Amino acid sequence: MYSYFTGKAVRWGSTIAVAILMLLASVAGVSCGSTPAPIAAFTAEVTAGDLITNNPIAGLAPLTIAFTDRSTGEIKTWRWGFGDGSPTVYEQNPSHRYTREGRFTVQLTVEGPDKADSAVKTFFVNILTISEAANNELNQARQAVTECLTKAGVAKLDAAVLAWDGSSGKVTAGGGTKDAADYLARKPFKATYDVALNGSIYSGAPGTWGSGIVWDTSTEPDRWRAVGDT
Repeated sequence: MYSYFTGKAVRWGSTIAVAILMLLASVAGVSCGSTPAPIAAFTAEVTAGDLITNNPIAGLAPLTIAFTDRSTGEIKTWRWGFGDGSPTVYEQNPSHRYTREGRFTVQLTVEGPDKADSAVKTFFVNILTISEAANNELNQARQAVTECLTKAGVAKLDAAVLAWDGSSGKVTAGGGTKDAADYLARKPFKATYDVALNGSIYSGAPGTWGSGIVWDTSTEPDRWRAVGDT
């Protein structure tokens, strides 16, 4: 009898201990045996097309982008919206081709056994017009020249330059110690630019951007304008 009651007491003691541990885990927000809730995240990389900038993604149509799922937790389904009116895609790591101009918001929704989560990146993909892309390039050129002068600690370039295409050794400052090309994310340019001694860009030729844009001196600063625009 003594042995029986001792064994019974031990079994009840174990049961109570497990119950207490489960209660404490519940209070702490932890469920024994539960799976981690999904947290949506993704990255993207342009794999084909004319990319102008990478952050944010901006380029000309058509532009193909590979999307990579970076979500965590237990996930059973993936749902992608690319913002351009195309059908929802249910792959984990899809590729998408943007074929029209616009600014597009991308959304990834992931679903687990009990919960779902979404990652939304507003205007994540920007498909530009020719004039927008050309002005993006022009802005990069201006910023590079300004950075060159700043780093050299001078107010003037070593020389004025005609038809700069973004290549090295042309727009320099500080006796050649600083080169504007070193501060460009994208080179060579599609257009060419005339650069004054003070670093201002006062004229441009469209080059391979084509005949759809013209240099516009009616604005401050000068810029590219689509033919037919005012």
